[in-house]
Amino acid sequence: MDWNACREKDRILRLRPFSSERKRMSCLYRSVEGKVLLHVKGAPEALAASCEFYKDGSDNKVKQISDSWTRDLNNTLKSLGDKKARTIGVAYKEYDFGDIQNRYMDEEFFEEEESRLVFLGVFGVEDPIRVDVPDAIKSCHAAGVRVRMVTGDNTLIATAIAKECGILDKNYNPDDKTEQFTVLEGKDFREYVGGLIEVKGDGKDDDDDDDEDGKKGRIKYKVGNIQNFVRVAKKMDVLARSLPEDKLLLVTGLQEMNKVVAVTGDGTNDAPALKKSNVGFAMGKMGTDVAKDASKIVLLDDSFTSIITAIKFGRNVFDAIRKFVQFQ
Repeated sequence: MDWNACREKDRILRLRPFSSERKRMSCLYRSVEGKVLLHVKGAPEALAASCEFYKDGSDNKVKQISDSWTRDLNNTLKSLGDKKARTIGVAYKEYDFGDIQNRYMDEEFFEEEESRLVFLGVFGVEDPIRVDVPDAIKSCHAAGVRVRMVTGDNTLIATAIAKECGILDKNYNPDDKTEQFTVLEGKDFREYVGGLIEVKGDGKDDDDDDDEDGKKGRIKYKVGNIQNFVRVAKKMDVLARSLPEDKLLLVTGLQEMNKVVAVTGDGTNDAPALKKSNVGFAMGKMGTDVAKDASKIVLLDDSFTSIITAIKFGRNVFDAIRKFVQFQ
């Protein structure tokens, strides 16, 4: 595609970046014919809730969303989820430029217009698991390290990937009542454990010399309901449809249980959890500078197996120091 020609034909009016809270991003652009299109892409189930119509591929007509269409969409998402494909939904709305020219730059424009959309379609993108990851997770389990997955993917996709990795047992059944907290969504997790609450630090229990949360007069965070958190932490292996705050909540709660917590991340939103953890691992290739600055270790190859190497070196150093002290 000739991008310069494309820019001459169509002009982007506004962009709204992706937000983990909204689970979507939006683009408003105007064509030379004077038509304006609002395109929205994001999590299909969240996007479908903002749609009133859909475009039928068989006759290319816009039709009202029905219960049968919703069931078909859910079946499609389940089918793609079973194949470990990450799903993205696309929707749009069409205007005449004269109808919005006086308000499309208003702050409230997207809040008002991201409704009654036309659902255009859904597609799945498969991100194959690296061949060395399952063996690396087995090594972690053998070494007494528990691996938990925290992801923005929906429950179906997260469960399928976790089973393939070895984080979840192959026989995991979500309908089994004994597996109540094994796979949770971020919303349910936050509500059950009471979220994070602010408390003033007294300077007596600093978690880390570099962490200013515990210094006198500063605000630090604790889990709202630590009893419920302990119940969840004993079972939970996968946290799906999570927000960046959920990662920080999980780290904070585990540290309150006197656990040593390591966190991996590559995005700017991961920085609070990376900094709060005992050991933060940032991705050297795909990671942002903010994530790297908040971490103690940067993985140059972005490989999970490098974490195993770091654990080996750490334990060797610890054993050597312990033997030296015993010798003395």
